[in-house]
Amino acid sequence: MTRVSHKTHALYLSAALMLTPLTLTPLSATSTAAAAQAVLPNQIAGVSYASNLIQGATFTDTAGHWAEESLFMAGVHGLIVADSQGKANPDALFSKRDALLGIARLAGWMPELQTPGKRPLTGDTWTVWGRRIIDIAQAKGLLGNPARPLTGTWDDPVTREELALWTVKGLQLPPVKEGVVNTYTYTDWNLLNADSVPYIETALREGLINGRMEKGQMVFLPKQPVTRAEGAFVLVNGLKKALPAQNRLIIPVSVNDIDDTDPAPGGVRTRRIHLVGPGGEKTALAINGSTAASPWGEGIAVWKEGAKDGYALAPGDQGELYTLPALNGQISSAYLLKVLPGSRTFEGNLMNHDPQTGQIVILDPWGRLQRGQLSPGAHIWISGEERKMADIPGGTYLHVEAAGDRITTITADLPVADPGAIPNESKIRQGRLSSVEANGVRIIDEQGRDVYYPYAPGVVVRQGQEYATLDDLTIGDPVSLRLSDYRGSAIAVIEIPVRNRKVEAVYRGTITHINPVTQWITLREVSKFVGGTWTSEAGQMQSRIGQAGAVSINGQPVAKEAFLRYGKGRKVIFSASDGFDGKTITRMALLNGTMETFNDRVSKLDVPGGSLRLDIDGNYLSIDNSTIILRNGRLVDPKQLQKGDPILAFADATRNGYRAALITVDKDHMQTTEVGDGLVQGSIRSMDKNGKIVLQLYSRYRDNSWTRFSGADGVYSIKPTYNTVVYDFRGATSSRIPISDFLSQGPSGQFDDTYLYAFVQNGSVLAIALQADGPSTEQPPQDRTTLARIKSINSTDHSVVLEQVRDWSDASRRWLPNSTTPTVSLNGAVVIDKRDLIDSSDLRVNDTCLFIRDSQSGRARFIFRQ
Repeated sequence: MTRVSHKTHALYLSAALMLTPLTLTPLSATSTAAAAQAVLPNQIAGVSYASNLIQGATFTDTAGHWAEESLFMAGVHGLIVADSQGKANPDALFSKRDALLGIARLAGWMPELQTPGKRPLTGDTWTVWGRRIIDIAQAKGLLGNPARPLTGTWDDPVTREELALWTVKGLQLPPVKEGVVNTYTYTDWNLLNADSVPYIETALREGLINGRMEKGQMVFLPKQPVTRAEGAFVLVNGLKKALPAQNRLIIPVSVNDIDDTDPAPGGVRTRRIHLVGPGGEKTALAINGSTAASPWGEGIAVWKEGAKDGYALAPGDQGELYTLPALNGQISSAYLLKVLPGSRTFEGNLMNHDPQTGQIVILDPWGRLQRGQLSPGAHIWISGEERKMADIPGGTYLHVEAAGDRITTITADLPVADPGAIPNESKIRQGRLSSVEANGVRIIDEQGRDVYYPYAPGVVVRQGQEYATLDDLTIGDPVSLRLSDYRGSAIAVIEIPVRNRKVEAVYRGTITHINPVTQWITLREVSKFVGGTWTSEAGQMQSRIGQAGAVSINGQPVAKEAFLRYGKGRKVIFSASDGFDGKTITRMALLNGTMETFNDRVSKLDVPGGSLRLDIDGNYLSIDNSTIILRNGRLVDPKQLQKGDPILAFADATRNGYRAALITVDKDHMQTTEVGDGLVQGSIRSMDKNGKIVLQLYSRYRDNSWTRFSGADGVYSIKPTYNTVVYDFRGATSSRIPISDFLSQGPSGQFDDTYLYAFVQNGSVLAIALQADGPSTEQPPQDRTTLARIKSINSTDHSVVLEQVRDWSDASRRWLPNSTTPTVSLNGAVVIDKRDLIDSSDLRVNDTCLFIRDSQSGRARFIFRQ
């Protein structure tokens, strides 16, 4: 290797960043072709000017800056240059001429700009080549005729519109002229030049530039000047489009292993970094220590949470290998390895795997889609054995480790290490449950259709990574149905999220802006329906009308297109679900009159005729498909209403009568499937050796109320199992009685006349709570039923403070609001979450719960977390 001084290396580097790079393999100009052929070369070696490369791209004023990484990447690729003091001046404004110079280097125009005998290794590049850059930019279509910027002069700051427009044109990315969506999302899109819109759309789709959120609105700010840090961010985002077109590959790599070679006396210390490429190909990157010929050694530039050298790499690092240009064959190609951000873990069900691209889509327990790309050399573990990704069937629950969006390790637990019974090519259907039937389910799908799907033999229900049962399904649940085969319609697996099963929220507000292309609307004066009351939301809000969104005016459905054209300025009420890209409206109606509230019961229901009659008030409310109906927090359809339902209705009062805009139903909060399921309380009359318990003076809990006590002659039987948990609350401190002791001691009469509460589920007793005494009356028990949200938790005295309280009235059989914030003791409470017993310490602030509590002391007896 030619020996070159440290100073000369810096000059070589400056010039190298302006010259045509050497190629690794012949590639087409498209990034797709480049990506398809992006493979590691057989040999990679460090270069003697790596330290200059790192030093030259590490500016003296960028440490800790939000754009430190982008500024380093821009510096190492020559997209921006330092001033005489080595500063990048990241917060200074980016001039139009510096922007054009950066685009020229990004797009590989520098050979066209160079004039024989004039290479500005020192001095002002613009002074030497400024006119030439403008001429070439004009010839390539960046500028009009005459060649001038959109605003101001070449010394003025470049605007966001100009930088995005010129970058897209410089990279020769095709403008999007049809189906412009992203640009119209921004409320100030009309400030763009009309001719710029297709190019701005391309810039947004390719991730070159982003919009901003200001005062609750998404804005693009096309005329705002760009700082040098923001300019570096945009130009660096263009590297993945620019470099493959210049045959300079960006190769995904994984650091598999590292070994050091101890030098012989007088020898050179060598480190070999073993890399794995996207196709599983392997190569070693050699970096050497200091020698007389290379006093700074031979290495590579590394970005790993800061500018580093090759010695910062460690096994397991995931990154991107950039090939930097060489200097006319005098110096070999240099490399930059950018290590992706720190590791993250997530888990969920495998929804899709594309073996061609390595893209993986996973549905996590919160119902969100997580996407990632399988990294080179990723480890796939199935039941403790390392296997291939192709061996994991669709629908399998996975534990994933990733660096950035690069998946490094996947762990799957299967009954066997071979593909399961769910075919990889099986179809997936998503929607909301509208009914659960004996042989199948009905869902309202993403197009708003009510569709029936039968069960396949051995249908499986999964809630996150846990197996569930059909009894765990609730009307209104968001579900994913995995069908048993590609052509069939039978359900092999039903998947429900662990959390956020109540995905709907209800809002009302005034529309201030409508984008007819993206179907996004902006609202002000927004209120959210929470716990039976309306609470104001700060600022403005944006939502999108979904495919299944129903829009109603005066109870009559209207075309969404007509609403999008004329809806601005109207007051609306709507339900919305949280999606991956914001809130999506599912039902919406215009409010034309005043909103009136009815806390009542349904005495008569006529779904085909579109009306219901209130029991206490006596008025009729009209209902239709755009009426928002929440049953136990889940969005349902009018046909899911039932006679006798306690409802809280908000109706639009007009001269034509009352139209129900929102109806909430809170009923059957305890999950029961059999006639004998639910809460029961009573006194133990006897227990036999088979474990059967006969209760006398008993009462059962039905429809938010306790029945009258049975009287002396009435008896009721329950039978605990060895899974039943027995709580003893008869003493000063609570305890548990082993079920074996309870069943063995009971027949001897030890528990006779003991008062108990029990919860029966699926015909089996889940929990028994023994009490010190019980009421002696034939009237219904005086326990209070309360539906409320936990405001705070006091772990010292084991109590909670409630808010948004509603108490059940046995007299009027409806929920009555309670403006107080009562404190409820948890001592002696049995807590049930869905179908599982949990400890009271598992309760959290903001949990909504059904409390069965003592009317005198307020102490909770049973708590059902919703």
